[in-house]
Amino acid sequence: MKKLSNKDFNQLFKVLFFLPGFRKKNKTLASLALVYYLLPLFALSTGYKTLAGALGALPFVLSYGYGGWFKKIKKEKMVSILAGLVFLASLILTPTYAFSSFFTSLSSPDDMVSSIYHYLAYEEDYERVQVLRVVDGDTLEISRLGQKERVRLILVNTPETKHPTKGVQYYGKEASAFTKSQLENRMVYLEKDTSDRDQYGRLLRYVWLEKPSGPLPGDQELAQNCFNAILIKEGYGQVSSFPPDIKYQKSFQALEREARDQARGLWQNPAS
Repeated sequence: MKKLSNKDFNQLFKVLFFLPGFRKKNKTLASLALVYYLLPLFALSTGYKTLAGALGALPFVLSYGYGGWFKKIKKEKMVSILAGLVFLASLILTPTYAFSSFFTSLSSPDDMVSSIYHYLAYEEDYERVQVLRVVDGDTLEISRLGQKERVRLILVNTPETKHPTKGVQYYGKEASAFTKSQLENRMVYLEKDTSDRDQYGRLLRYVWLEKPSGPLPGDQELAQNCFNAILIKEGYGQVSSFPPDIKYQKSFQALEREARDQARGLWQNPAS
């Protein structure tokens, strides 16, 4: 890694001192500013992007507004106007429920820190790969880093089609055909839970059709874009839990209840 020079540090500080709270090089004010800037970051991590915009713009409105309107500094007045427009637009676009939900969640500092951590690590959570072929309903062969790998979908078990002793189980062919129609030769995103591989050397992953909009996807996004969840929702598989890989267990169990109640897929057979 390249060692940072004094010139690099000077450039960094120039950018830093553009931010309200750091402009006067006051340690107390800078400390308060750092704490405040956790708020828009937390809003981003919980999916409230417009609220994050409002929270991020507010210090610019106040700080540059003072310099622009009271000290008659033209550049600062322009910054304050632009920040004001962002602030107002963000407030208008933020749903009413987001305010109460967001500020209520601030009462748990541990959850706040955890949410920000997951948001910052978000880009590393999802690996884009190509599905080469479908082995059966819950097992894939992918191309990863120039190598072929097998992936076992987490938290879902589809009926067997190639088991050495169980043979072809009820609704196994349908599940395998569905997975093949949806995933073969397609680019997908892999998400790891806790374990990396199973005892057979297969990668243990959630398979996403589209990259989630944030680090903590909700039930609706799971049901629409997480293929593990889609298999359960459409009745092609059942929830199969092997701790510690149970990140979405409650959501998957709810989808299984729905599929069972509506007799979808394998639940059409009372013996399933």
